[in-house]
Amino acid sequence: MSKMKIELGECAYCPNPAVEEDHVPPKTIFAKGMPHPPWVPACVACNRGASKDDEYMQRFAMLCGAEACKDAQDVEERFMRAIDREEAKGLRKNVLDSLSPLTPEQEVRFPGGINISLEGDRITNIVKKIVLGWFFKLKQKRMPPGYEIMTYQPGVGNRAAVLISNEELIEKVPGFCFGDDAFTFRVAFQRDDEFLTCWCMEFYKVFKVMAYTCRMGKDDFQVLDLQKPYSIPVHPSELEQD
Repeated sequence: MSKMKIELGECAYCPNPAVEEDHVPPKTIFAKGMPHPPWVPACVACNRGASKDDEYMQRFAMLCGAEACKDAQDVEERFMRAIDREEAKGLRKNVLDSLSPLTPEQEVRFPGGINISLEGDRITNIVKKIVLGWFFKLKQKRMPPGYEIMTYQPGVGNRAAVLISNEELIEKVPGFCFGDDAFTFRVAFQRDDEFLTCWCMEFYKVFKVMAYTCRMGKDDFQVLDLQKPYSIPVHPSELEQD
């Protein structure tokens, strides 16, 4: 007998009815038994492929310095056991191909460690989904057309002056923290346009990502400037967890 689907309201990503829980971020980045991992309602189509994201996100636990978080220790142990299975040959090869020795400078900071190459496009897609999911969770509405999501790693590459300034100022915004620092994010909204947002996400206290919902114009786009007035969600302690 097929399992009955229970409607959970409207999907966080599209107007269709939601019948599944989409965890934002994937719940596999937390230690086994993590109580109440954050989720949003999703339809089957929007939640399709989530298991691949769940599997991929576990690689963050292998990053140098992540072992300081208990969640990362648990996740890495489970991940290593999983790729050691006979049926996981393809995944095991993919992980091994992503590893490389540390540079001499890195070895000083993380003796015995190893580099792991992460897929930028894969991370971008996961972060975009987290932004859309958490915007819906905080505002009880979806991001409308006319806005696009931009993501990048802070401190990497040439950035506009407003982005560099925002990277510093967003650290002053109260953070939402889940697990043993497995996932933390900060977010600010433009006061006269709540769809214009700035996010800073951090996984296991070692991997940061900046994200913006940008208002698209004919020839350019607009981002939130944290040097101007902005608003923030309720304090994390006041946010009701499901």
